[in-house]
Amino acid sequence: MTSPILQNLLPPSFLSTFNANLFSKTVNLIYNTFASTNTEVLQQSYQQLNELTNQDHAFNYYLVLIIYFDEKFSEKFDFDKNVTEMILGNSNTRMSSFILLKNNVLRNFQKMPLNLQNSIKILSIDCLGQKCRSLRLMSGVLVTSILSQFRNGFHNWPEFLNMVIETLEKERNNSGSTPEVLIVGIFWALEKICEDCSECLELDLSEESIQKYNRLNNGQNTDSDWERHDSSDNNNKSVSSSKYSNSTKQNCQPYENPQDSPLFKLLPL
Repeated sequence: MTSPILQNLLPPSFLSTFNANLFSKTVNLIYNTFASTNTEVLQQSYQQLNELTNQDHAFNYYLVLIIYFDEKFSEKFDFDKNVTEMILGNSNTRMSSFILLKNNVLRNFQKMPLNLQNSIKILSIDCLGQKCRSLRLMSGVLVTSILSQFRNGFHNWPEFLNMVIETLEKERNNSGSTPEVLIVGIFWALEKICEDCSECLELDLSEESIQKYNRLNNGQNTDSDWERHDSSDNNNKSVSSSKYSNSTKQNCQPYENPQDSPLFKLLPL
């Protein structure tokens, strides 16, 4: 029997066709990428992992399973003890699987089946509350990787921001009701979004911008204010855009008005 979270992440079609030999092979290949000192073994491991990734998008489910692997699943399929030890006895195996999954998201997320996209989104949110710090931090990176794949990323993934707001509101109304690691993970993810995915948000948090927004709400703002603001923003964009890599931000488009950004829901205006 799989854990509840795995039941949400792994579709029945994957579990019914699960290949234990392929799973064991994947674990060994991933383990070799950080444990082997043999250059030839390293090269072969990377090459075979790349081939498996390109053959079938479903391979990503094996990476998800490694991240959430537990003893119950090991007993169900009677894996070799070495395979179980490689995962449960060395956090680098999970971490390397997470990195490989993140790289696959950056390369092929929009080509992945919708069910797989949703599974990766669920994983990235759930892992924000992981006790393992490295997995928690990697989850924040995965969140930004997903958001960077679409125009106005939050509109293609409203569940993420809803989760953030609901969690923070719950903690504000009932202090101590939310695990501290989850709060830390959420703020780490928000920090990574602002650092690595700012062009998806186009949210100006400067004091001047917030004052203009408040005046607009109070009916005191004029069209010329926003015209000057937009003109200034456009000039700044042309200067700063060269600082960003086109590889992860080529699909991002700014919001025409800052107040349209979902992050305004988080501001104490």
